[in-house]
Amino acid sequence: MDLKNAIVTGIAHPTLQCCVTSIEYDYTQSELNVYMEKGHCADMGGAIELAVSIDPCVKQIQTFAGDQADTCYALIDKKWEVFTRH
Repeated sequence: MDLKNAIVTGIAHPTLQCCVTSIEYDYTQSELNVYMEKGHCADMGGAIELAVSIDPCVKQIQTFAGDQADTCYALIDKKWEVFTRH
């Protein structure tokens, strides 16, 4: 994604490699939610790196592009699995 030429309202996040509008972490659910600009997608490795840096016990990462659910990463049997929802 060419972030230099993108017209966005979010912030270019170097780890996620996309334009992020907000990030939420729910400690009770061990879940990170990443909200991005419409049409953007997060780097899986970057999303996992960010989530683990917030809470090493994270179990799930959900991403949203604009107002649409995008991708879910879930830790299953000590391995990260990806589920797309678009």
